[in-house]
Parts: sequence; structure tokens; C-alpha cells
Amino acid sequence: MRFEVNNKTERALNAAVMTASMNMEIAGCIIAPMENCYVFEDEQNVKSEAEMFRELNSGRGYTFTDEECITGAMLMTIASEENGTLYGGLPLPLEIIALLLKQSRIFKEGAFSDNAYLKHMKFEECTYGKYTLTYETAHKYEPQQYALPVHSKEGYLIPRTGVFDHDFRFPCIVSGENAPWAVSHMDINVAEKDLNRAKGKVLVLGCGIGYYAYMASLKNNVSQITIVEHDQDLVNMFQEQILPQFECKDKITVICADETGYLKSIEDGMYNTVYCALWQDNTAVIPYLEVKKICSSFKKTKLVCHLEQAIQETIHFYMITLMMRNRNDQTEETSIEDETAKYLENCFKDTVITTAKQTEDYLDPVNVVRIICAE
Repeated sequence: MRFEVNNKTERALNAAVMTASMNMEIAGCIIAPMENCYVFEDEQNVKSEAEMFRELNSGRGYTFTDEECITGAMLMTIASEENGTLYGGLPLPLEIIALLLKQSRIFKEGAFSDNAYLKHMKFEECTYGKYTLTYETAHKYEPQQYALPVHSKEGYLIPRTGVFDHDFRFPCIVSGENAPWAVSHMDINVAEKDLNRAKGKVLVLGCGIGYYAYMASLKNNVSQITIVEHDQDLVNMFQEQILPQFECKDKITVICADETGYLKSIEDGMYNTVYCALWQDNTAVIPYLEVKKICSSFKKTKLVCHLEQAIQETIHFYMITLMMRNRNDQTEETSIEDETAKYLENCFKDTVITTAKQTEDYLDPVNVVRIICAE
């Protein structure tokens, strides 16, 4: 890629850089610290801190509900430890904090009691190879993301964070120190939109804990589900511990095979929906793009990708970095170590950007995916 610097291209790129910088700051002091599992055990202290939060901000033109003050006190405690108090005694600008708190939630007892999977599926702890089917707990007043971030009108990515007012126990599959598959409040909310698109004959790539397959099987407009999973231990766990509890198990077929290899073998229209869940986080840019390319010629079969929105946000960040590194006024060449950066650099090695419109087009992740798939 070659990025020709002029007034219009630089203005478009700088606007994206400024927004991305704030998004990184938000993620760095809100999302990243939550991975350390902060638990606010002293409920009375939380409520006292909430009142202090209300008083601190009441004179600044912002009014928050009681629940927003409680979540605000917790989030600001976490964020301040990471970011200090750079913004008038706060770790983030108050307008950003207000956006965060409008998306925050306190989940009451029974908030997910109507979820069919949680209601119906019950497991005893068991281990297959390196995988253990067990339960984990989201503790009372432990801030966590409950859904993917949303875009504000200013373009900021606003995390959706919440806490339970009780301990919330949910099933998961643990491998080593990680739980790559679970049915937490986050997983339930992330899957909802994907499940709405399931219909007819459905191909599921990766079985995991079976949440998507179970919920899709309950839909009247889903006639059959084929699950392809390459790991025999996961297949055995699914067939012996999970599938027997499905009410609509007759809709399910399980195949132990390489998922992308199987995907390459199908014809357009063989399935109505392909659901790909071969990754667990937003860093899986390369496998996501490879799957998108395989399915790019499909007209009848619709591809649904797990965490697609989050992965596309990652692509957007990489494209900003790619343009910055390939400005024509750069005096030094920098080596590329990151595999995703190398992949995208290669995809756009012959691209020359000279206008603001081109800059915006190549910062649009949906358009970037379309261009890569058309190659």
C-alpha cells in the first residue's frame, strides 16, 4: 500500500486515528482490567462510593440513576487504577463515562432464568482429553462485559458492562487456564443476533458447548443441523454429555472432520445457513477472512460468523496502522512482525490511496472484506 499524503487524505486519516486512540484508551482502562476479575465484596462500601460518584458529577450537568451510580463507582475504581485521573479527577472524559453508564446493567436474580439452554441442560463435571465440562461463576458485583460494544454517534466503541446482584453460575468447557466455550450472559447476548438468522438446513462449524446448535434446533424454521468438528475429544463430549439432553436431537448430525475442508466441499444451496464459530475472540482476522473467501461466491447459502462485528473492528484498527506505516512522507521503513498485519499488507500491496474517499473506503471494514473476497 502507498498512502499519498495531502490535505484531504490526511484529514480523513487523522480523524480515524483520533477516534481509534480514544477507543484504545476506553478499552485499556475498562475492558482490559476486567480480565483481572475485580470483585467488589463490600456492598455497603460500593453504595457509599456510588453516592460520592453522584455528588462528584451532579454539578457537571450529568444526572445518573441509582444503578448507573453503582456501576459507575465500580468502573471508575477499576479505570482509575489503570489510567489515573487525567480528566478532572476522572479516568476518562465525563461524556465518555456517561455513554458507558447508559449501556451498563445490574442483573437481578432470575435475569436469565428463561433461557432454554440454562433451564434444560444440566451437567456433571467430566473430562475428555484436555477439555473439562464444568461450571464457572460470575460473582456478585464483578464487572464484566455482557454484550459486544456499541458505536456512539461520535464513532466511539462503548463497552456494555454489567454486574449481577448475586452469584451467577453457568456451564462452560475449560481447557488449561481458559474457558473457550461457555453459556455466560455475554455468550447468550452475542449469540442472539446470529440465532435470529438461522433457518432451514444449518451447517455449524465447531461444536463447542453446543449452545448455538441447541437454540437453533428449537426453532420451527430450522429443519436440520449438521455440526462439523475436527477434535475427536470435543465430538465425544458433545455426543455423550450434551446432545442426549437436546429435545430436538433428531435434527442433529455430527461429523468429525476438518471444518474448513468440509466447508470447501459443499455447494451453494446445500445449506441455507452456515454458522462459523472456529474462533473465540476478535483477533481471528485471518481465519475469518479465509472463511469469508470460501463462501464469497455463495448466493443461496448465507454465512453467519461468530463475533463478526468485533473482528471487523479489529480489521479497521489494522487498516489505520497500515495507512500510517505506508505514508509517502515516511522517512524510515519499519519491519512487520504481526502475522495479521503481514496478511493485510500483502492483500493491499498494490493499492495507492490518493483521495479522502479512498481513505474512508479502505477504513471501512465491510468494504475491506469485500475487496479481499473479490480477489
